[in-house]
Amino acid sequence: MEQQLSPKEQDSKSQEQPIDDDVSSNDSKEYENESDAESIDDYRHGGYHPVVLGEKFNNGKYQVIQKLGFGYFSTVWLCQNLKTKHYYALKIQKSKEHYSESVLDEIEILEDLKSHQSDDEWKNTRDQILSLIHI
Repeated sequence: MEQQLSPKEQDSKSQEQPIDDDVSSNDSKEYENESDAESIDDYRHGGYHPVVLGEKFNNGKYQVIQKLGFGYFSTVWLCQNLKTKHYYALKIQKSKEHYSESVLDEIEILEDLKSHQSDDEWKNTRDQILSLIHI
């Protein structure tokens, strides 16, 4: 038997617009336990940058699909390149100036990793690490 929706539920349902064909729900509670989330109070000047599911970055090139997680100085979001349909992680740091040093350290590490990504030693290490990951 088909469930009957109230007029309010019907109106709400008619306004739903999926972000992507592969994403069936915009309800973040489906993916995240509130006790495991960062404090809403940290979304303020100097803190986390508020991001909305469906929001676009880099002149509309990337669209936010879902929050992946958060850390001491940033949040990480699953985004899709709307042209290529490839998925990427977007990391957004807190805006307070003293977080910049941590971010610059992280960028330096990532640049060093990138410069060695074709080295045989790096490939072997990467393969060993990937072999430990079970999905």
